[in-house]
Amino acid sequence: MTSYIFQDVEYENIFTLAKIIYKHYDEFAYLLKSDEQLLEFIKDSDVEKYEKINKLSKLAYPDEVFVFMSSYILNPYMTFRIKNKEFLSYENIGLDILKSCPNIDSSLFQLVQYNLISYQMEAASFDQKNFKMYEDIKEIERIEDKQYAYFKLAYYLSKKDVIVYDKKEYKDIYSFCYYIIKEYADIEALGNRLSTSAFLKAYSDYTKDNKSVISYIHICEELEKNEKKLNDFLERRDEKNYEH
Repeated sequence: MTSYIFQDVEYENIFTLAKIIYKHYDEFAYLLKSDEQLLEFIKDSDVEKYEKINKLSKLAYPDEVFVFMSSYILNPYMTFRIKNKEFLSYENIGLDILKSCPNIDSSLFQLVQYNLISYQMEAASFDQKNFKMYEDIKEIERIEDKQYAYFKLAYYLSKKDVIVYDKKEYKDIYSFCYYIIKEYADIEALGNRLSTSAFLKAYSDYTKDNKSVISYIHICEELEKNEKKLNDFLERRDEKNYEH
């Protein structure tokens, strides 16, 4: 087969076809498993890639993950594309994750659930030229706490060293603490939420003031027991601001 037609557009090679798959992941989740014309088109283009996709289709991946992996089998050198999103750099992936912080984007969460960044790096041979970054990504993907891994990935890729929360940036834990308490009337509920917050734990890995962040997380854990600890923390913040 010399070409394949999808939505009235003719594709003459698997490389250009792969570039639009992320926009139609629902359709291609079905087509890549059952459309004989598409499968024949892929087979005629590259038997090895056809066999890889055929094996992949038999594994229990979510549809969008299967489509993502298949698209990089077809064209390993295109930009990073997943479920209606295209990223021109790895840094942009991290920034996009932080946009919804402290909430989680379900499609981007799959990056750490299924090791998709290292998968794409391997497909594109990026791992061979950028081994240190590849190993760093693999280390993050191996973290058992996937929410922590998700936000750690965001900070690693974005190179941000500020707290991002509800699309606002805070230069340090003191600034964050000051503004967040003004916005939330129920301090106890806020403390309970932040004490288990993966994004703060991830942020602490990329800030020079690591000890203050860890201290704040601990205070949130103890907030229900003793609000005085929070007040002491705020006083230290005021002293620090005064010194500057």
